[in-house]
Amino acid sequence: MIEFLDDALINDKIFPECVNGFNDSNGPIREATVKSMIFFVPRLKPKTVENRVLKLLVKMMQDPEASIRTNALICVGRVAGQLPAASVSQTLMTVIGMGLKDGFPPCRGAALQTLSHTATVFSPEELAQRLLPGVCHRLVDPDQGVSDLAFNTLTKLQESIRQMVEERRNAAPAEVHMPRGTGPMDRVYLWYDDTHVEQTQVGKFNTSTALLCNVLLLDDTLEELRSGKTRISAIPQMCVVRVGDWWFAYTGNRRLWVFRNLEEQGLLHTIEVQVTNDEVPRRMFTTKNMGTSVRVRGRPAQQFAKKRYSMHASLCDPRVEQSLLNSSYDSEDPDCLVLNPDACGYLLFKADGSWKQRNMPVEFCDAMEEAEEEEDDEEGNDPVVAACGCGGRYYLRCENDSERWSASKSFSKAIKEGAAVEAVAFAPNNGYWLRRSDGSTKWLRLPGSLECALERSLKPKP
Repeated sequence: MIEFLDDALINDKIFPECVNGFNDSNGPIREATVKSMIFFVPRLKPKTVENRVLKLLVKMMQDPEASIRTNALICVGRVAGQLPAASVSQTLMTVIGMGLKDGFPPCRGAALQTLSHTATVFSPEELAQRLLPGVCHRLVDPDQGVSDLAFNTLTKLQESIRQMVEERRNAAPAEVHMPRGTGPMDRVYLWYDDTHVEQTQVGKFNTSTALLCNVLLLDDTLEELRSGKTRISAIPQMCVVRVGDWWFAYTGNRRLWVFRNLEEQGLLHTIEVQVTNDEVPRRMFTTKNMGTSVRVRGRPAQQFAKKRYSMHASLCDPRVEQSLLNSSYDSEDPDCLVLNPDACGYLLFKADGSWKQRNMPVEFCDAMEEAEEEEDDEEGNDPVVAACGCGGRYYLRCENDSERWSASKSFSKAIKEGAAVEAVAFAPNNGYWLRRSDGSTKWLRLPGSLECALERSLKPKP
């Protein structure tokens, strides 16, 4: 019948009432609401689909009813062709990743079938690095039907990746050595006596003030280079980009600080760098005045301990794990590390104000960018508290005390009452724990053993 109704009527009258079924206490009504989205999505506005329907379907992947979780996954796969291009890949990866880990065998099977039918949505990198590991886990699934599906899906994905890679190779130019400046990446030399470089190298390189935050570690590298224990060739090359008449660092600000010190001591005059034509991402281009002045973001330098820190990680995707470790290699102790349980992702925020993320929810990254837009020339607006939970839930509080979150109504109510939030952790089934600046804590639907331990910690000692 829906095909005979007007789009405006569906968007303005029918859908707002139908969507209430997602939160109904009756399981069959929630399930029927999920199934109805197959017919609603093609008629809804793209913004409604992206901002409401997708979030609700991802949320239903946490429903206590196994059949509802399975149907939510199938629904996302069925409507993938009508989803906004900007969110289809991320949404599918989220629900498929959750489905492959589900305790209900039909749900795991539905995840494999959905992946098999939507493989063309993903890039070869996404298939190989983010989805294939989950499929391989299901090869030894205790359920025979799921295991058989996993073998079939693995074969199809291998064929799809091979075809994509071959098409990419055939489309690539035969000659790979291009004249300087004509290709996407070239290698050049920079002279420090070049007025454009010498005058702006430190002050005009984006986020170059971060170099001052970790002087103790940088001094070790500087001393090794000065003494000859380490050669310049052992330092990874910087990547730079030209903006107008000036060179800006695309990567390698800390290395730049070391090179500048060597140049001032007469030990270095030129450096070999790589040049990219890629546009500098807005969140990386932090200078407000084209580098005529600088400021130190994050914690003051005197607060840093005089010892190195080490990071250890164990993630289900080894490539994401290595990316996290690599991101933390050339930096001080990170101000904030957030893990995404839905899609094996992370966000690493460093004391210099820069941050890197892999497989984080789109809404969380949008909240980070909105917070950056609120900072002024004198003060930063770095995150103070950040957390990410399953089902797309997140919480973010920044230096200016602004808060952003996406979670249950009970969590929203808890955030709005009492003192400022100092720490947050999410649990399955819309559970959470939070601690306030006055030392008080609040939690809901935590694992039984954890709740008992928390209650014991609150009892006064005899």
